[in-house]
Amino acid sequence: FFLLGVTTSNETQGQIVAESEQYGDIVQENFIDSYNNLTLKTVMLLKWVTNNCIDRVRFVMKCDDDVFVNVPNLLHILLGGIVPVYNDTLSFYDLANFLATRKKTAVLDPRHLLMGFLFCRAKPIADVTSKWYSPIYMYSGTTYPNYLSGTGYVMSADTLTLLYNTSLRTPLFHLEDVFLTGICANRAGLKPRHSPLFTYTVVKNLCAIRGMITQHPLSPDDIKRAYDFVTNTTLRCPGPDAQFNSKKVLGRSKMCK
Repeated sequence: FFLLGVTTSNETQGQIVAESEQYGDIVQENFIDSYNNLTLKTVMLLKWVTNNCIDRVRFVMKCDDDVFVNVPNLLHILLGGIVPVYNDTLSFYDLANFLATRKKTAVLDPRHLLMGFLFCRAKPIADVTSKWYSPIYMYSGTTYPNYLSGTGYVMSADTLTLLYNTSLRTPLFHLEDVFLTGICANRAGLKPRHSPLFTYTVVKNLCAIRGMITQHPLSPDDIKRAYDFVTNTTLRCPGPDAQFNSKKVLGRSKMCK
């Protein structure tokens, strides 16, 4: 589904209605659709799922509209499998979660799952000209709770329920990823989980995209190109050779306290 607020343009609203009538893929609420209202939009997602299908879903993913989602890889991870490692994706892994032969990237226990690209110890931005400006009256802490990039993250149904209920009791903060996966998750006792396969580092090689779960940002044409490549089972991407030693190549570890 595409989640939208309202627009002041009658022409745009007409296009939204036409899209909804043709595909049935629009959920629209009565607030101005703007960057600073992304928190309302994401809580709207939780509300809609809670009211319409919470008993019929195991997982829910939130992502931006300029994100390519590698659905086969996402399903492999959520169902307890692993994603193949390719030469072009080695630089995205770290020692804490790289292993091609063991289920280090698998979701072995989906309960309370909240997974994406984790930001650690990020500091509020005091520059009023910044897109991510954080007024001290809205958040007075020196660092944010660890949180997931809002470009794309996935959660289990029980996590969604916890986050939704917590969000209704938590003062609103305009940065949706910080608010929901950081502040609300922390208050709900949830621990966001880092996965290197959720990335917003731009790559041009399609074999790199084949080994990821998300890629951001991409144009609609690039999303279509990535989809065609990922779903073409006749194309092959090279993996590490027999002499590969992860400890010699990967020297960093994603650690959050």
